Amino acid sequence: SRRRHTRYWRDWSSDVCSSDLKASAQISNNTHVDDVHILTANEEELAPITKDVDEILRLGHFTSGKYASNSAKTLAQFPTEKLSKEELVSVLGTQWHPKQDEIRFKFLSDNEGKPVENITKRTMLSNLARIFDATGILSAYMIKGRLTLQKTWIKQITWDTQLDRK
Repeated sequence: SRRRHTRYWRDWSSDVCSSDLKASAQISNNTHVDDVHILTANEEELAPITKDVDEILRLGHFTSGKYASNSAKTLAQFPTEKLSKEELVSVLGTQWHPKQDEIRFKFLSDNEGKPVENITKRTMLSNLARIFDATGILSAYMIKGRLTLQKTWIKQITWDTQLDRK
């Protein structure tokens, strides 16, 4: 399973690669499903840590790719085939625009990211469940959405009845 796979590479990186503590810590602390997010405040450290993480994953027979960064200087140090071609990168249920260094959230959109025209209890629940707000930035909006969803239950509105946009 994916969970076992992720736990394996975390355990393996901390046990076998203790000589490179920064890279091992990045894998242990910043792995979400099958993505490793390498975080550092120092731009000079980013490329060496990323290369060390890549080497640790390679030794464990894990492939890496889709590199994205808000640092053009860092990206220039990697082969173009390893770089993400996407303008927006999916990060924990959010959309990150690396060039502008902006995190974006899509509210009331379908699975393809297109705006939903007919809002129903079903689309509302689907959208609320899709958003992962680890930092709590969207708490006020999420609570408002959940309270609105709760009102649909109180009013016994069916799943596919179109809701008023108010």
